[in-house]
Amino acid sequence: MMRFLLRATAGAIAGALAGPAWLVLAYALGPYITLEMDRSVGAVASGFHEEERAGEETFAWTGSEVSLDLPGLDRRGTWSCTIRLRGARPDPATLPVVSVAIDGVTVAVRQTTNAYQDLTIEIPPRPVRPGAVVTLTSSNTFRPGPSDPRVLGVMVDRWACAPAGGVPVPPRQALKAAAAAAAIFGAAGALIGLTPGMVAVATGLLAAGQAIPIARGFGLFTPYVSRVPWLAFWIAAALVIAVRIAEWRLNERFRNTARFAAVFTAAALYLKLLALLHPTKLVIDAVFHAHRLERVLAGQLYFTQPMPGGVQFPYAIGLYLVAAPWSLLTSDHVTLLRVLVCATEVIAGVLLYLMIVRTWGDRLMGAVAVALFNFVPLSYWVAGNANLTNAFGTSVALITVVAATTWPLRSSDRGQRSEAVRAVFVATTIAVVVSTVSYYGHFGDVYRGLARLRAQATQESVPAESPQAEGSKTVAGQPSAGGRAATPLPVRTVNAIALSAAAVGWPILLLALVGVWRLWTDRARDRLVFLLAGWGVTYLAFLAASTVSPVDMPYQRYAAEFVGRVVYATYAAVVVLAARGGVWGWRAAGALRVATVALFIAAAGVGIKSWLDWLS
Repeated sequence: MMRFLLRATAGAIAGALAGPAWLVLAYALGPYITLEMDRSVGAVASGFHEEERAGEETFAWTGSEVSLDLPGLDRRGTWSCTIRLRGARPDPATLPVVSVAIDGVTVAVRQTTNAYQDLTIEIPPRPVRPGAVVTLTSSNTFRPGPSDPRVLGVMVDRWACAPAGGVPVPPRQALKAAAAAAAIFGAAGALIGLTPGMVAVATGLLAAGQAIPIARGFGLFTPYVSRVPWLAFWIAAALVIAVRIAEWRLNERFRNTARFAAVFTAAALYLKLLALLHPTKLVIDAVFHAHRLERVLAGQLYFTQPMPGGVQFPYAIGLYLVAAPWSLLTSDHVTLLRVLVCATEVIAGVLLYLMIVRTWGDRLMGAVAVALFNFVPLSYWVAGNANLTNAFGTSVALITVVAATTWPLRSSDRGQRSEAVRAVFVATTIAVVVSTVSYYGHFGDVYRGLARLRAQATQESVPAESPQAEGSKTVAGQPSAGGRAATPLPVRTVNAIALSAAAVGWPILLLALVGVWRLWTDRARDRLVFLLAGWGVTYLAFLAASTVSPVDMPYQRYAAEFVGRVVYATYAAVVVLAARGGVWGWRAAGALRVATVALFIAAAGVGIKSWLDWLS
């Protein structure tokens, strides 16, 4: 017991040192505070109305006064702030005068115009007391009309602050949060049995990773930083508890590969949530899902999703039903749904380790699969765009497939495969019946409407019985007489394949091709191989269905999205194959090992870039 406590203490100390050190470095590389009015800035500024868009321009109206509050701002040097604004009045005589104050002291007064202008002010040094409050006041305001009761001052396009000299340090609160979070993970790594060297490396990498979102933008001046240690605590606690329970049930200690898979999964979840919950992250459709959850909590269970042409389809609510009990703990439903979706995804990913070890007996391959799973770009695209029900459903499906693949069969039964086939068939039949009776059977009107639209589309596609004039053939790339896009089939096929390759990342795809070759040469025949084959057939079948038949112009975006959904439903197969190919290349040594390591690094780079895109 004492040995574990000493290891945990050492891990915590290592994290407490690494966390602030990396944060100081990350902040020094980009100490910029930028308010782009294409998203909410309410976490750091008060007095702004909701952001608006006019074409490509985004802006936000101020009220009579707005304030930018920067607690803990390093005031040892001068800061420069530039506010891009305009008065925007039909009558130039009513254009307001704006005044800017720093901590209550007016430092600039400017007459606004109807054109955008940059107002630059300086925040003077004040080493004794950090922090600053920048206030912008309009001399007069107006109300747009009876239907819009807002009090409007000026339009602000951008508000940016940067140090004018010297290298600032992060606020003390952010340094404490970075130290505490890294210390928590350092202690957790020691408690699950990582060696001191692995704890040091893992904690250092995690501290470097967490420094990026903490230091980014205005997040470290908001309550966001106070959530960081708590997020680390709950994830680290879940990690330790899960590992200890699993070891108790198995009656054996985890191998290093299993510990790696567990720690990597926890770290991936932590870093994903740090970026996803950052105050500068666009919510996109997350609010839509939060409203759906609230309607489910109110008792409304049946939803449809409209599409162009009057088409609707039933909208699954599994995510909202799972989230419902957890909603008792928080009223922030956007955060709740994001946490639930990310947690479900990483749980599905770590189960790949179990599936590979039980079927192929290769622990290294399982650990590599877990790592590659978290580097697939498509998973970041889906979660980043807040397609939360899609992400949740895909993760649950993967968990189900892993359970079906790893479920033990009776060794005495000579007809094991027949037994498994019957079990899967019975389970699938029950699932279809239950889902139809409990949910999908309630959408009869939707299905009848879809049938009528299909019949109408079929009638409209029948060519008129008049002779076609010579030379009136449809030009490639132009709509045909029936309104269908005439993009050539080869172009549609190439586009679909290119989208698929980008979705999984080219390094993982190359490793997967090696994995396919190794499976072929090894003549492997087991349940996991059959599962991979099933995933492959599913992908090819739906890919063909989405590319062979041209679609109407309004539906082309949905056709591309459909390809993405097919890839998303089957990309776990690519990950498993990539792990098999990568491990073979690593064990081959020599030039193959070097090439494999290069592909692993490239895969990590692609995944990290996708993660960083959440913060852009």
